[in-house]
Amino acid sequence: TDIWSFGAVLYSLCSGGSLFHMGFHGDLRGAAAFADLQGWTAQRAESIIHSNVDDPLAQDLLMQILVPEGERLQTMDAVLRHPFFGPSSGLEAQRILERHEEQQLILEETVIISKLTTDSQRRLEFSTEKQCKIVFDEEKVVVPTCL
Repeated sequence: TDIWSFGAVLYSLCSGGSLFHMGFHGDLRGAAAFADLQGWTAQRAESIIHSNVDDPLAQDLLMQILVPEGERLQTMDAVLRHPFFGPSSGLEAQRILERHEEQQLILEETVIISKLTTDSQRRLEFSTEKQCKIVFDEEKVVVPTCL
């Protein structure tokens, strides 16, 4: 509980907001806030943290704290050993920063297509399969799709 509470305070300092809709005295407000807390998952934490916290080292630390109990860092010593509390020139910090930069580059190059006609989808699948055959020098390539 103390580690989760520390994470909630750190989130507030890094994001300028709170994890849940709260009242003036820090109490949860409304059924939706209680439902969010009850249904809290690592995926929900990741979505909220990445949307509201800019610092990649803070994001990484918060993703190890604001997760369900079995998944989070177990001691404050482990929390304080995180690169967020050390120089950003450290090896572990550099690894986190490089991973963040790679993810940002991927996001910048990602195009989201919300709707496709059946013909466009068929052509996209065919061209993707053709490119994979060329790149990977494979005769048969299976392309997964989300429908």
